[in-house]
Amino acid sequence: MRILRVYERYFGRLVYGVFAFILFAVLSLFVFFDMLNELENVNNQYTSLVALFHVLLQAPTRVYEVLPIAVLISAIYVFSQLASQSEYTIFRVAGLNTRQALFSLFKLAVPLAIVTFIFGEFIGPRAEQYAQKIKLEAIGATVSSGFRSGVWVKDRDKDAATGGGEITRFVNVAGLRPDQTITGITMYEFDPQYRLRVIRVAQEGATRVASPGNCRASTRPASSSWRPRRRGEAGTRCAGPGLPRRAGQVPARDHAFRADAADPVGTAGDAGADVDAGPVPLYPPPARQQAGHAAL
Repeated sequence: MRILRVYERYFGRLVYGVFAFILFAVLSLFVFFDMLNELENVNNQYTSLVALFHVLLQAPTRVYEVLPIAVLISAIYVFSQLASQSEYTIFRVAGLNTRQALFSLFKLAVPLAIVTFIFGEFIGPRAEQYAQKIKLEAIGATVSSGFRSGVWVKDRDKDAATGGGEITRFVNVAGLRPDQTITGITMYEFDPQYRLRVIRVAQEGATRVASPGNCRASTRPASSSWRPRRRGEAGTRCAGPGLPRRAGQVPARDHAFRADAADPVGTAGDAGADVDAGPVPLYPPPARQQAGHAAL
């Protein structure tokens, strides 16, 4: 029994040492490439220090992803080294049989399985959620869930109409389908003075990979960049920071509704173009809503 304790400690020291080195090396590569991707989004608000903090908070999720591979590589490396130096043969001559060796490896794998479970179920999800919160706060956007109306997203972008100032958008998504399409889309856009300017409603939306460069092609009525077009309008347009890019032809149009007191239900916006609006109530009467569209 004493020989078994000695060889188990010896195996554990070798396997865990090589495992720690491989895990650190692979995790460092993932952090490096993730940081390179985040540098593309760095600006005055989302600084490089915040980006680094965001990437480091994603490291526990990476640990959960690469830990099984690191264990496999370390075990193969250790036992190949033992075989090449005839150490495993010496253990067999000393009385170690195959069943005992497998049971010892199982005991070495149990702590690693527990660590993987803890990272995957507890540490990783919470760290990922906090990382996304840090990034959204840095770029001036927020995401709220848990409401009966669905998920609400707050986003800010430059005002392309006036060339100055900053517009604020509140986007509500009612549901997400298994095929990655979203349903019940409503967007409220405010001007730099926080006056309601336009309301856009779409029944559903989808994005598809069209070409390299993070561009998407949408064939649904809802535009992934949340900008309405006229029926049959074609062209290429990319959204602002944090939103997917879009290219292609849209077979139908989004609906932009007026929100001023003269036209509270949006009849003047049925042409599919943006319509300026003054400060008015946020929720127009539901009687004139378009059929099949989400109620405001």
